[in-house]
Amino acid sequence: MLDDNKYILLDLAEFSYAETPLEYDIILGVTGTLETLSDQQKRIIEDKFKILYNTYYPTVHLAGGLQYNEKSDILIIEKKEFNSKIVNEITIQKKLERSIIVFFENNDELNKFM
Repeated sequence: MLDDNKYILLDLAEFSYAETPLEYDIILGVTGTLETLSDQQKRIIEDKFKILYNTYYPTVHLAGGLQYNEKSDILIIEKKEFNSKIVNEITIQKKLERSIIVFFENNDELNKFM
C-alpha cells in the first residue's frame, strides 16, 4: 500500500483573492464595470467591502473612442518652445474639463518647468 502512495497532501492555508480589499483602509480605482453591477452585487460591494461612494470616469481605452494619431499626437519642437507648449496644452485640456497629468523625466526637468 505505501509503495502505491508516495506523496503527502498538506492543506496548509487558504487564500481568497476576492477578500484582499478587506485588508486595506481605503480602496480606489476598483473597476470600470461598477456601473453594470446588479442591485444584489452593489449591496455586496457596499456591505462587505464598505465601498459606499462611486465616481465614474470615461474610459481611456481605444474601445472608448480614443485613438492614437501620429500626426497630431507627437510634436517635434525647439527646446525653447517646450514649456510654453506644455502650458498651452494644459490650458486647452482644462477648458475641456479633462484630467491632466504631466510627467517629467526627473526632478531637474520638473524644476526647469516650474
